[in-house]
Amino acid sequence: MKPFPYEEILNLGPPQSGKHPKMAVADRAAQFAPFSALTGHGAALTETARLTERRCGRDDDIAVEIDRTLESLRRRIALRPAVTVAFFVPDERKEGGRTVTSSGRLKRIDEEAGCLILESGRRIAVGDIVRLEEGE
Repeated sequence: MKPFPYEEILNLGPPQSGKHPKMAVADRAAQFAPFSALTGHGAALTETARLTERRCGRDDDIAVEIDRTLESLRRRIALRPAVTVAFFVPDERKEGGRTVTSSGRLKRIDEEAGCLILESGRRIAVGDIVRLEEGE
């Protein structure tokens, strides 16, 4: 009978390098982990899934109320009245945006630019105001 050609290596263990230490199982497994073939695809999906609000037009009653409050604030501007303003902020990346509420003391009303300026430095366009309330 002919001898089996690989009999001397059949029962040997895996080869060991004399130069390199044995790799940890976790590191070895990481070599074969899937890679992201579509770079940025996950970020694009996250951005698409992010919800925004539609800009709603102001009805006449709300516009009249905001104008009335603005007029009252113009007369009292020297007192730096406290205000709470809800306004629409357009999204920078996609259609829509969100409504933000900010409170503080009114520094001035810039008629030329059409915005309110709070003491904090925040500028709010009058056209974006959804609700305007006077404090104290």
